[in-house]
Parts: sequence; structure tokens; C-alpha cells
Amino acid sequence: MAWNRSLDWIRDVDLLTGLRAYAADPDLQQEWMIVKKVNKMRLAEYIEAMSGVKVWS
Repeated sequence: MAWNRSLDWIRDVDLLTGLRAYAADPDLQQEWMIVKKVNKMRLAEYIEAMSGVKVWS
């Protein structure tokens, strides 16, 4: 994760503008897609555990 070496962006969202330099980077795009999918799956599991409603198949 060379494009983001710290979690400082959590407190300063303006630091995310640095991602623009990597927008066309296929490695970043692939990593971003993986993280996005994993987080969606985690959310779906949480919703199902809390409510019994399955939102992901």
C-alpha cells in the first residue's frame, strides 16, 4: 500500500486528494476493488447477524 502509509487521512480527509496521482494505477484499482468487496461482505454479515436479514448472496 505505497499510496497510503498512514491513517492520518481519517482525521484529515484533505489528504485523500493525494490519491489522484494514483488514479490510473492498476495495482491501486485492484486493491481498492478488493477492499471494497471485503467491506461490503463484512457489512452484509453484520446486518444478517444483527437482524437475520440476508442482504448478500
